[in-house]
Amino acid sequence: MSCLVRVSALAYGGALLGEVVEGAPEQIGKRAFVRFAAPQELVRISVDREEKRLIEGSLVEVVEPSTHRVPPLCEYFGTCGGCDLQHIDIVSQRELKRSMVESTLRRQGGITPREGVALSQAELPAFSYRSRITLHLSKEGELGFYRPGTGIVVPIESCKIAAPALNEALRALQTLIVDLKADCGAIVLEQDPTGGVGVLLIPRAGHEGRLQPPPR
Repeated sequence: MSCLVRVSALAYGGALLGEVVEGAPEQIGKRAFVRFAAPQELVRISVDREEKRLIEGSLVEVVEPSTHRVPPLCEYFGTCGGCDLQHIDIVSQRELKRSMVESTLRRQGGITPREGVALSQAELPAFSYRSRITLHLSKEGELGFYRPGTGIVVPIESCKIAAPALNEALRALQTLIVDLKADCGAIVLEQDPTGGVGVLLIPRAGHEGRLQPPPR
């Protein structure tokens, strides 16, 4: 079953929120959550889950595209769960997040800041800015981020939003995967103020005493 949704805002968790405007009579007017849509778009979704007042669906077709939609630069986008909004220009991404925070304060906390909610560090670049990432390592030796909504690792060779030093460390780690995969479940990379990268190995449950730090 499918329906048409007019998208309006960002919802917590990375999905976009909209309203069903065409579908079965009992669906009209329901709130709908769908990933990979953009604000003001009219989209067709397939219904994955339906409750009395809301629908969760998967994007099938963009009927009326938004002017805020852009081609995502990352080859893993849509498969990897590290990013949700690369298909939306960075200015609009940040405004969606700002507006979501402002709306949440008003609706759930009854708080309306006198000067509104302002963006912090809005001058950051769209890519190569993140100084800390957590990568998951499968027992098969795949190092990357989880596929959305699953515990399945999508192997990556680099991350578009990570700082260059983190990607250098990620490439170096590829040579150690065979030695680490049995005992290590995740790896945290963090760039310090001097530009160096710290590596934290997180053991799998039950392997805490067996994990050794990577050689320097």
